[in-house]
Amino acid sequence: MRLFQASLHCLKVGSAYSRLMGKVEEVLRASQAELRLSKCVFNKINLSYQSGCFDSIKEKCRSISREANELLTKRMADYRVRAVLVAISAISWAGFAYMYSFGFSFVREAPGVHLLYLPAGVRLLLLLLFGVWGAIGIAIAHPIVVWTQFGSSSLAFTIAHSVISGFGGLLVVNASRRLLGVSSDLSGLRGIHLPLLSLLMAIVMPILFGADLIAFDIRTPTDVVSTYWATLLGDFLGCFSVMAFVLLLVRAFRTRLSKTNSRR
Repeated sequence: MRLFQASLHCLKVGSAYSRLMGKVEEVLRASQAELRLSKCVFNKINLSYQSGCFDSIKEKCRSISREANELLTKRMADYRVRAVLVAISAISWAGFAYMYSFGFSFVREAPGVHLLYLPAGVRLLLLLLFGVWGAIGIAIAHPIVVWTQFGSSSLAFTIAHSVISGFGGLLVVNASRRLLGVSSDLSGLRGIHLPLLSLLMAIVMPILFGADLIAFDIRTPTDVVSTYWATLLGDFLGCFSVMAFVLLLVRAFRTRLSKTNSRR
């Protein structure tokens, strides 16, 4: 009887142990399934994150490329505009000065000395409107003016005279603007400023050109001093005449434009 009870007890213990091991196996299988699911979800999240990063990087690269292309296009357009300004200045200065040297010979006192020198006004206008690009154009074209006034001359004198005409004139114009309180965009320019600008240009430019003529033995100091006042007068009348003419044109255009707008 006791042997039977012991055997029955062993069977019960074995059955309980089997059920326990079955539960353990089920838990392990569930844990493995959850682990595989977690790995799958993690991989998907990781791929999604990497894809988002790559998309963000690609979009940033495209944005940088677009900005670079726009900047390059803008700079190329600026360079074209500047080249046009230089060409307009060079052609205007050379053409007008060349024609003036033959068409207005009756106001010529000596080489480089005129009682009415309208090209001085054209130079002032170009420097006011175009700034440094006008100065470059004038300097490039000025050898033609040197040839018409002084004939064949040394290369050094031609270069020095051209630099004074372009960049020396630009320095005088900028200094005059600041002295008179006129901004670089000419927003503060008034009619009263025209004779003052013309006078300052007429005072300083003959001194610069005279020093150049003396340095290269084209003229003696006595000749430069004796012709200074005539040169000053000619430059002043030329600058003031051209600037006044342009001012009248601008005012006439504004009046006509305002009348046209009022009719509408």
